[in-house]
Amino acid sequence: MTSFTSDRSFLWSGRFPGVLGVMAEYARERHIASVDLAVIDAGSVTGTVKALGQPVSDKAGVELRLTAIAPGRRSGRVRSTASPVEMR
Repeated sequence: MTSFTSDRSFLWSGRFPGVLGVMAEYARERHIASVDLAVIDAGSVTGTVKALGQPVSDKAGVELRLTAIAPGRRSGRVRSTASPVEMR
């Protein structure tokens, strides 16, 4: 994973890994201590998000929190149990 977090690495099309990097960088620049990402509660999704997002968040000094939502939930609103964003 060091190739993904190296200062000299980049992607032409970041897609989802790029979004994770932008989230971490945005939070770092604005002194936001943590970000919360809502994902479907499936092993392949949560595992992938952790594997790709954790190194990038760690490098930026930002905590990455995941809110797993059970598949099939019909509610139009996502309800996170995470605390509000903490400012440094």
